[in-house]
Amino acid sequence: IAPFGARQDPSGLRALAMARVGDPGSPLLYVLEAWSAEPGFFTDERVGILGVVAEHATDLLNTLKKLGMLVMIDELTGVYNRPYFGRQLDHEIARAYREGRPMALVIADIDDFKSVNDTYGYEAGNIVLRELSQTLSSSLRPFDTVARWGGEEFAVILSAETTRSEAREICERLRLKVQNMGILVPGLDGKENSVRLTMSLGGAMFPSDVAMSADRSRGLDRPARDKIGHDLWTRANMNLRVAKERGKNQATFGGE
Repeated sequence: IAPFGARQDPSGLRALAMARVGDPGSPLLYVLEAWSAEPGFFTDERVGILGVVAEHATDLLNTLKKLGMLVMIDELTGVYNRPYFGRQLDHEIARAYREGRPMALVIADIDDFKSVNDTYGYEAGNIVLRELSQTLSSSLRPFDTVARWGGEEFAVILSAETTRSEAREICERLRLKVQNMGILVPGLDGKENSVRLTMSLGGAMFPSDVAMSADRSRGLDRPARDKIGHDLWTRANMNLRVAKERGKNQATFGGE
């Protein structure tokens, strides 16, 4: 419970009332304190007023928490958004470089997604995006990151240490899960329909798929990390395009 500290001169205080601010189990848990020099000052009515103030403070904390989440969460799908993913990729590149361990960046795109919107409507398309996002998120390891990059495109960080073969295996697992999904959506006629779809994925590995010119003994500065991130995106996009050209519904990494 925080913050809490001893009063500088508690000798003149004769009454104390306390109320919890924050929901039980929340990392944001505080105590609202009221002090008085008058013994018995805090009647039931005054304690009730303190409780009301504490409830309003709890509501404010919850609102601030939600606003903080909105900064990094895609509103439609509930996974991370593009700005947060960019920052996370920068951190992961720095960590992988510092620890000398490989990681992967993967770009995934729903195949023929436009046909879902054209056939069943945009609300059906939104349902597909939400369901698929949650499937991707729940299918990754706890330390990996998935974000909606834009439209029907998603980005994934397979955190260090992830080898090329492990990244390929994870992508194949994701591809099969998407392929085997049956998502119920309302059609334009109001009837429920089961939508089946596929996903193509392109991946790039750090450090093997990027040009490394930085001095490891000095670490990576921001321009170097930006260049590596750009190179990873370029390579992953190239491999995604190859997956599409080869018939879609497949995962492609460099060198394959």
